[in-house]
Amino acid sequence: MTHASNKSAPDQILGRSAAGELFAQTFYNDGNTNTWRIAQDGQTLVLNGSWAKGDGDGYQVRFTADFTEAGNTMNGKWEQSRDGQTWRTFMETHATKAQPLPNASVGI
Repeated sequence: MTHASNKSAPDQILGRSAAGELFAQTFYNDGNTNTWRIAQDGQTLVLNGSWAKGDGDGYQVRFTADFTEAGNTMNGKWEQSRDGQTWRTFMETHATKAQPLPNASVGI
């Protein structure tokens, strides 16, 4: 992923804290990290965190993902806010889990 003049190659870890709360930790190749709070409501996950801009100023970010079709499809949107009240969508996503091909063989 490339954002402006900064190249970003993040790795992300998802898990549960000792208290049972969902979280995500993102590690970027420029040394930055990000911790996300995750809330689950049925088939919807909401990640909340913040991103700093190059000038040191930052903004709040959230990603909302809705899972359908037995969890095989995800529709989501990334939003940002300066005040935590007014949110602006800056990216929408759609992903479908790949299914095995009929009669597919492994290792042949």
